[in-house]
Amino acid sequence: MRPHYQQPRDKQYFHTKPKIDKRDMAALKKKTLLIQRKKNRICSEERFIRG
Repeated sequence: MRPHYQQPRDKQYFHTKPKIDKRDMAALKKKTLLIQRKKNRICSEERFIRG
């Protein structure tokens, strides 16, 4: 995650989580997509070997 400045929050809203930046979300999605692709590739290779 990209470190970014966190503004001081009011005490009544202190329990709320800091929002994830859109760029961070995009990076996360790309990472998960890459991992899923790797898994799919491994599965297809296994099927190819077994079949």
